[in-house]
Amino acid sequence: VIDYEEARSAIDLDTILSLLRRVYNVIVIDMSSHLNDVNLAFLDTSDTIVEIVTYDSTTIHNTVAMADTFRAIGYPASKVHYLVNRADSPGGIDPGDLERALGRVPEHRVMSDGMLVVQANNEGVPFVLANPAAVVSQDILRTAEELLGSARVAASAARQLRVRAASESSLCRLTSPASGKRAATRASSCGVRLISGTSNSTCRPAASARSRAAW
Repeated sequence: VIDYEEARSAIDLDTILSLLRRVYNVIVIDMSSHLNDVNLAFLDTSDTIVEIVTYDSTTIHNTVAMADTFRAIGYPASKVHYLVNRADSPGGIDPGDLERALGRVPEHRVMSDGMLVVQANNEGVPFVLANPAAVVSQDILRTAEELLGSARVAASAARQLRVRAASESSLCRLTSPASGKRAATRASSCGVRLISGTSNSTCRPAASARSRAAW
C-alpha cells in the first residue's frame, strides 16, 4: 500500500516503485482522477493506464477531457485503456455515442451485479472469490488477463531494447589505438555517446530502456 501522505515527491515514488518492482511482477495503483505531481509521476511510470468510464454524461465528458490531457502530455494511445463499468446499464446513452466520444472502442467491459458485489463487500470477501462463476467475476478475470498480456508485451519490448543496447555497447569497446576522429565515428555508428577519446575509451548508450511494471 502506497501512503500518499509520505510519498510527497516524484523522487519518493521512484524509490517506492523501485522497491516494489523487486518484490512483485505486477503493481496495481488505484488512483484518483485528480492530476497532481504525485499522480503524474505514477502515470509516467505506468506501462498501462486504465480509465474507468460509465454511461454517464458527466463521466464521459471528464474522460474525454482527460484523454485530451494525455495526448498533450505525449502518452501514446496504446498506453491508455478504457474499461466500461456497468456495461449492461447504458442509462439511455447509446454505446455508439461513447465510442465516438472516445474515438475508439473501449478495450474492456464489466457487467453489473450489484447484489453480489454489495454482499461480498459487506462480508469482506472479494466477489471474484465469493462467486467466481458470476459474469462480473469472469469480466474482471478476463480484464486482468488482457492487461497482464499488455504488460508482458511492454516488458518484453523493454528487455529487447536492453539486450540491443548491451550488444551495441559491447561492439563499441575501443581496445586498439585509434584517432579521435575514428573513435568518434565508431561510437556514432553504434548509437552511443563517446565519453573518452583515448585508446581505452568507454562507451555508454545514448538512451537507456527502463522496464516499467506499474499500471
